[in-house]
Amino acid sequence: TTLQIKGLAPPSLPKETTSHIVRGAKTTRVPASTVKVVDGAVKLTVRLELPAGWKINPRAPMGYSLSTINKEGPLDRAAMEKKIRLEEPAAEFEISVPAAAAEGKDTLRVALTYYFCQESAEGLCKVGSAIWIIPLTLSANGKKTQIDLQHKVE
Repeated sequence: TTLQIKGLAPPSLPKETTSHIVRGAKTTRVPASTVKVVDGAVKLTVRLELPAGWKINPRAPMGYSLSTINKEGPLDRAAMEKKIRLEEPAAEFEISVPAAAAEGKDTLRVALTYYFCQESAEGLCKVGSAIWIIPLTLSANGKKTQIDLQHKVE
């Protein structure tokens, strides 16, 4: 027989998150940039600076999520709040952020999770994360066509 306790229910499963934001992640506020939309998107280049003797783990899932701080803006809201996994983990890669308009102001948040290991045979592996907050002005007159996001892994 099963003991029945009135008012007691099994715990609910946690909701799956759509973000790669990890508690304790270092947040970098990128200086405001005016950029030109190219092929309907804003281009970002992510560069992770690993300590000497460390490498990105090519077998671990590396991914990012995009979100906006503002409720409205020129970045395509349909492309936000989704986990995106890199097919091949790398210390440098590009992100294409879809734009719904070529002009306007917005603030983008990029949250990244990565795994890195010592290069030696018995190397230790760690998980890392980074967040960038990027104030943007999209303009047809923008001189920049991409934004560089750098993170020093410690």
